[in-house]
Amino acid sequence: GMEIVVCIDLSYNYISQTLNGRQFTHLSKLTYLNMAHNRIDLYSDKAFQEISGTLKALDLSNNEFHFVMKGMGHRFTFLSHLTSLTVLSLANNHIGLRISNILTSTSLKYLDFSGNRLDIMWDSRRNRY
Repeated sequence: GMEIVVCIDLSYNYISQTLNGRQFTHLSKLTYLNMAHNRIDLYSDKAFQEISGTLKALDLSNNEFHFVMKGMGHRFTFLSHLTSLTVLSLANNHIGLRISNILTSTSLKYLDFSGNRLDIMWDSRRNRY
C-alpha cells in the first residue's frame, strides 16, 4: 500500500488548503515531498506533523497565493516539529510582510529563501529581521 512510498511529487496541482496534520497519515515512510506551484496555506502549526519523523526534503516553492493576500499573517511554527527535515525550499513565495520572525528547526541544513521580499522584511534601522 501507500505506507511504502518515500517520494511524492504533488507540484502543479492547484492544491489550495490548510495542511492540518492529517493529509499524509498513511505515508509513514515519506521522505521527499514536492508541493511546489500550488496554493498551500502554511498557517497551521500542525502542518506535516504526521510525517515529522521521516520527512527530509520539502519543496514549498512558488506557493505565493496566501503570502500575497492582504491582511494575512503567516507562521512557520510547523517547522519545529519536523525533526528530520534537512532541506526546505520556500523560494519564490513573495514572502515579505506579516510573517512570524520565528523560524525554528534543529535539523535544517539548507534553506532556499530566494525570490522573496527580503527588502521589506529587513529592518535596516535596527539591522535586524
